[in-house]
Amino acid sequence: MKAMILAAGRGERMGPLTDRTPKPLLEVAGRPLIHYHLEALSRAGIDDVVINLSWLGEQIRDALADGQLWNLTLHFSEEGHPPLETGGGIFRALPMLGPDPFLVVNGDVWSDFPFDRLALADHDLAHLVLVLRMPDGRQWAICLFWVLIWNDCFAYLVGTLVGRRPLLPSVSPNKTVEGTAGGIAGCLLAALVCHAWIFPAAAAPPPLLHLALLSMALGLLAQAGDLLESMVKRACGAKDSGVFLPGHGGFLDRMDAFLPTSPLLFYY
Repeated sequence: MKAMILAAGRGERMGPLTDRTPKPLLEVAGRPLIHYHLEALSRAGIDDVVINLSWLGEQIRDALADGQLWNLTLHFSEEGHPPLETGGGIFRALPMLGPDPFLVVNGDVWSDFPFDRLALADHDLAHLVLVLRMPDGRQWAICLFWVLIWNDCFAYLVGTLVGRRPLLPSVSPNKTVEGTAGGIAGCLLAALVCHAWIFPAAAAPPPLLHLALLSMALGLLAQAGDLLESMVKRACGAKDSGVFLPGHGGFLDRMDAFLPTSPLLFYY
């Protein structure tokens, strides 16, 4: 079986990191990302690998040479500029890949999936490897939603009723210390509700103490995300982050709590 590594993208979301280095050559634990793929493909018994090139492609070609370091034969599919995207890149490389089934992997990701386990069943056209679903993911997603909503509501309610001391007036003049404490209290109440009514149906319900501590950490991160978003708006001289959700300050205002908290919940 042959394989193809998609390595032509610009890497816009990586900002300055990819201005002078293509995404697959960015280092993780001291080694370029693409090296991990080449080693895994070699271990899986694949000996022919096609790599498509566009942005700073000459660096990839020079860094990998002929592939003998991994006992592989490398073929490079030049796309020019702009790159042809996923479908176009694969279509252009088909003459190199041949008529038989082949493996495709993105060059800018890391994965420990054993490639030798990939196989097509009879009459299958493709086999997709997806991100592993979290155990009890539905319950955890509901819990995160409830914790963040209660954090937001209690922070607003307590801050409005008894808020006196500004938290960071230069960033968000309306936020108070009392409101922040009220938000954390709301997170604890949400944790109690989730423990009593949501997690009993879970395969592995968390201990109440873990859930309480986690909800407090989520509440603090959510408020930090809100403050960070306020800093961005002030730096840009904007009152709202957008107009997609009128009356809500923009779409980012609805997501600023989920962005920093979701990774914490996932790694818990």
